[in-house]
Amino acid sequence: MNALTAIIEPPPSPLPDSAPLLAVRGLSIFFGGRIVPTVQDVSFDIARGETLALVGESGSGKSIIAHTIAGILASAATVSATTISFNGIELAGKPAAVEALRGRRIGMVFQNARAALSPTLSVGAQIGDVIARHRRLRRTALRAAIVQALASVKIPDPERRAKAYPHELSGGMCQRVMLALAMAGEPDLLIADEPTTGLDNTTQAAILDLLAAEAGRRRMATLFITHDLGLARDYADRVAVLHAGQLVEEGRAATVFDAPRHPYSAKLVRAVPAKAATVADLGGIPGKFPDLSGPVPACRFADRCDRAVDRCRVEVPRLEPVPPDGMAACWRPLG
Repeated sequence: MNALTAIIEPPPSPLPDSAPLLAVRGLSIFFGGRIVPTVQDVSFDIARGETLALVGESGSGKSIIAHTIAGILASAATVSATTISFNGIELAGKPAAVEALRGRRIGMVFQNARAALSPTLSVGAQIGDVIARHRRLRRTALRAAIVQALASVKIPDPERRAKAYPHELSGGMCQRVMLALAMAGEPDLLIADEPTTGLDNTTQAAILDLLAAEAGRRRMATLFITHDLGLARDYADRVAVLHAGQLVEEGRAATVFDAPRHPYSAKLVRAVPAKAATVADLGGIPGKFPDLSGPVPACRFADRCDRAVDRCRVEVPRLEPVPPDGMAACWRPLG
């Protein structure tokens, strides 16, 4: 066993199923030498077979967190974390370990599949590259595995489609190819970063139903990043709410959406249009994210919050248990 293999292999005694597959503690991310972190002290767990939705407005830090876990964050960023543990393997500050796991045990679906796929290679060749890297297959078996990967994501006539280039496929078909790429290494954790952006509602549902079915079949953990709260409610087991890089609430999806305890979560939920809603019925969130190039309030939602008090601006609220079964970072939680 070489040194790299020793880094990436699971511990001799596998973690029990009750232990989180992914554990993130104290994650902060800085850009451009700033003193104020873009993402501040974020912690969460994901268990095997569980889907955690990371939600919040655009710019809240969702994709940055995903890219950090996958080891593809821009080099201009500085990452600090108490731990980023995958099945007991420490990833924080260990790029070689992350690289060895990425594609094999950690898969990723990007939000713009057509842009993420190479325009110069057939989709079959791209899937084959992933399979060849992580599974030792001879040529005939590799071709069969490519066709099977496309068939598994319900692409019709997979043998013919394997020879197609991304520009020859629809947006929904490209997203299925991206899912096939992410699944080709048979990962334990799938990071789905806005996986249905730009797709119509019917195609969205088909892609997410497929993703949920594969996760259930493989007992795969899923980090589902979305700004669409309706999709988070329908497909996630738990929800973590981000505002301006701070994790403000976490809990079971039904609880967060039916009885949010953080004022920001409540405003997000109210901003989701009901089926019979009119423009006048829509609830907005006043104000904007704080400017992270200078001093910011301790609670970054304070300047947008109608429940804020002086303490909110000088003392960072920590995630604390709130009944019935959630966590909220707020000095004056709702309820």
